[in-house]
Formats: sequence, structure tokens, C-alpha cells
Amino acid sequence: MRRQEGSATQAGDRDELIGLSPDRQRLVREHLREVLASEAFRGSKRSSDFLRFVVEKALAGERDEIKERTIGVKVYGRREDYDPAEDPVVRLRANEVRKRLAQYYMQADQLAGPVRIELPAGHYVPRFHFRDGVAPATAPPGGVRTRRMWLLAPAGAAVLALAMAGYWMYGNRVDQGVLRRFWSPALRSSEAVLICLAHPVVYALSPEVHKDFLDKMAQTGQEPSGPYVVRLDRATIPARDIVPIPDQYVGVGDAYSAALLTRLFTEMGKSSKLRIGSDTSFTDLRSYPAVLLGANSNRWTMTVTRELPFVFRRGFGAFYIEETSGARRNWKLNALEPNGKTPEDYALVTRLLDSPSGRMIVAAGGITQYGTHAAGEFLTNPQYLSQILAGAPENWHARNMQCVLHTRVVGGAPGPPRLVAIRFW
Repeated sequence: MRRQEGSATQAGDRDELIGLSPDRQRLVREHLREVLASEAFRGSKRSSDFLRFVVEKALAGERDEIKERTIGVKVYGRREDYDPAEDPVVRLRANEVRKRLAQYYMQADQLAGPVRIELPAGHYVPRFHFRDGVAPATAPPGGVRTRRMWLLAPAGAAVLALAMAGYWMYGNRVDQGVLRRFWSPALRSSEAVLICLAHPVVYALSPEVHKDFLDKMAQTGQEPSGPYVVRLDRATIPARDIVPIPDQYVGVGDAYSAALLTRLFTEMGKSSKLRIGSDTSFTDLRSYPAVLLGANSNRWTMTVTRELPFVFRRGFGAFYIEETSGARRNWKLNALEPNGKTPEDYALVTRLLDSPSGRMIVAAGGITQYGTHAAGEFLTNPQYLSQILAGAPENWHARNMQCVLHTRVVGGAPGPPRLVAIRFW
């Protein structure tokens, strides 16, 4: 049975939380201030609040307060009776904190400091690691052994930094063989893996419209707060003032997934290359195994999936996923706002061994950016992959497959992907 996050620390780690001398507590608090002031954390108040809460509670010996529900109530203002299964804000934020800690410790000079804070996967209680020669801790009661100190040479620091960066991505350490089986055709190839992102078309207002707007603000002495909200006297804006920008932007979900995949292939010793927008040709797809990210904005995703069991459709002004045979189900977003915000999303992940290009193609896209991000998590996290493939045929790794995933969106971030439909052939 999987251990719940927030449970007691593992045996042998008690000496990091019990009997810390005042000097060591001071070192931890000083280090915490440095971490929270770093580039990795200062842009995220929610992650900073999480880390500050669990560290202070650990130093105070109040480990019973370091539980999912308590954190949700005291840090994120949830009601006492909220359901963590329906609102995974604490789990999502814990994963974000692990990622930001890994980013912080990627710098060798940070690793060489006197203290290192770790938030182990599967737990909310932090661990504190101290270097040799720094304020020895008071011996804990009952003769609990002192934890072995760590001393890092520069090369060791770099290795540990890389390991930590992989650690936050994978979460609980599950058998990573499932990842190698999923990606085995690409790993066997002598060529690099292409990671292909789309260029979504963004529409901007012409400089003339912005000039009118800024001139009006100058006359009134007002200053914009946040993004410009253009309000003009005229009721309509001519089409010439709406300017398409087809080749300057990348979707947020695509970017997240590309970063996860790049790190995954690096961990597996496999080289990869990024291609964006029209940089990807059919010749490229014939020459390399490829991952296609994004759906409606990626023409290759739409091309290679258009005659498969599950496809992307557009109709009645909405973009959705449809089953082309059998029950002919469809999955739509009923609460999608004009600004792209949604409380949920769906994604379609396709793995073709006999693709039209003759090479392995994996296509992953959501109805919105959140689904694409969740699909990237599915493709790189052995825990998610194992859960979703739990009922798959024994030889699934040698077959084509498609799966439809669902994710809840909380606080602007997708939750864990959940399987709603799957096909193998």
C-alpha cells in the first residue's frame, strides 16, 4: 500500500528533527531565509509559504501539524472539512516546492553551504542535512544515532544537483522500467529524439490602437495596472488593427512538457533536439523518432491522429476529443472561459510505432495548455505511467496506443492525470 504524504518520517531520520541545538536551528532558519529570497522561490508566494510553514513546524517539534489537511487549512485558507482528494492544492504545491528546491541546489555554491533542506517524496516533513564541522547537534534523547554528515567535492555537487533535478520530477521512486519500455523504440534509435512544439497564432492590436489608448491615459494621468485593457470610444476595431503574429510564441503547456521530456531523455542518456513551428518537416519525422506537443496549434499532431480511434475535433465553436467508433463518446470543456481558464481539461496521448513517417511518433496535446502539461507529466513520471497502464495487455510496449486523460485544474496548475479511455492495437 502506498504511504500517504505527510506521514511520519522514515526510520533513521529522527535525528534531523529531534534534539537540534539552538545553533543548528539558527543555521536552518538563516538558510531558509536565503532559499526564500532566491530566484527559485521569490516569484512564488504559495511555494514560499508552504516551505516556511513546514520548516518552522519541524523546528518547533510540531510534526503533527505537518499534514495535508492542516497545511491546506492553515497555509492555503481551505475550510476545515475540505476534501484533499477533490482539491489537491497541497500535493501540487509540495511537488512545486521540490522542483524549486532542486532548482536552487543546482548551483554548486548552494550545495556547498552549511545546510541543505530536503522535502522527500511521499512526505511533507522536511529533512535537514548538515556539513562536517558545523555546529554539532545536541545528542537526541534515547541514544538515537547521529546522521552521517555530508561533504561534497565540486564534482560530487554537480552529480547530486543533477540527481535532485531528476528526483523532483519522478516523485515517489517507482520502477522506472515502465518509462524505458514506453520509450524503447526511441531509445533504441541511433538518432536523437525530436521534441516538436507548435507556434500558436497570437493576435495583437496594431500600434495605432495602442497609441490611441496610451494617449488617452497620458491625458488623464492614469497609469495601467497589469496588462493593458484597451477601451476606446469607438464601438468596433477594424480588422486591419487586429494583427496576427504566427511565429513568435510557444504555448505554456508545450514549454512545460518540453522541459520535462528534455530532462527525461538526458537522464536516460538519450540526446534530443527541439523543433518549433514550421521548423519541423515531414523529412524530419522520417529521419528521427519524434514527440509532437500541442494539439490544435500543432499541424503534425492533427495530421497523424486524424484517422485514429480518438481524434481532436472542432465544432460549434468548441475544441474537443471524440471517439471515432464504438460508443462514440466525446470529451468537452463545459466551463471554459473566454480567457482560457477552466476547472478541468482533457488530453490525448498517442503512441505510434508504425506511424506514416516510418518512425516512432508520440503525440501529446490537451484541449488547453493544462491538458498538454498533464500529458507531459504522464509521459515522464513512472508513477503516473504505471497507474494508467496497470490494466494494459502484457505486450503493450510493442503495440500502438492512445489514451484520453482528464485533469483537474487548481490554482492555475493541472493535477495528476487520470485515465478515462484507452485503446491498443
